[in-house]
Amino acid sequence: MVYAIQKLVQRNNDYISLINGNFDHYVAESLWLNEEILKALPIFETVYRKHNHLRRKIRLTFKYLIFDVTNRSEAILVNIIKFSEHIMEDFKDDYMMSCIWQVCFISEWYTDQKLALDLLEKHANLSHSIISHIPTIVQISLRNHQVDVVQRLLEVLMQFQIESQYCYVLMALFNYKLQQRDLRSCSEIINWAVINNVKLPNTLHQKFLMLLLKKNEPIQPVKSPVSTDYKF
Repeated sequence: MVYAIQKLVQRNNDYISLINGNFDHYVAESLWLNEEILKALPIFETVYRKHNHLRRKIRLTFKYLIFDVTNRSEAILVNIIKFSEHIMEDFKDDYMMSCIWQVCFISEWYTDQKLALDLLEKHANLSHSIISHIPTIVQISLRNHQVDVVQRLLEVLMQFQIESQYCYVLMALFNYKLQQRDLRSCSEIINWAVINNVKLPNTLHQKFLMLLLKKNEPIQPVKSPVSTDYKF
């Protein structure tokens, strides 16, 4: 279908073909979806280099294609990382690399998690780009009750001194534990924040106080309902 559109537009309107990069990025997307990723990558890179106005489109397409990258072979993953590194080095655009980092970080496989850490250590500026992915990681993980992922994320933030995100992650984790009425975990979160000089909002302390008061409330005995013999 894409090849047919290319031929049709080339015959009838060179301008439309030009502003759409001859629709080559759609060819690359189709190849990727048909399991021909190694053929798709050089096409994506060529379009990215030649057409400034299509770079945002390629970034967004890549974001949605990359979601299952950890289920691919190691060779494919290596080539995807090389493609992203080329874009980083030549255009100072590390968005696609940050997408790879997110997918690897939330993977259940240790090798993928290790790769995510290696990418941060190898590319110094990547730590700034992953900030935009942190809310997504936290929300997805807590929705799936994967508290360990959020805790691991906090460790990474500390290791690379991404202090701007400490508060957000702690608040999300606190609210999750609050919903479970887990007094001990809430207390540990607040203590950790105090020890590490992370200022949490007053509303969070108020929530903790309310939970503490409710936890200490005496249990009221439940009165049995009075039996009534109705005549109607």
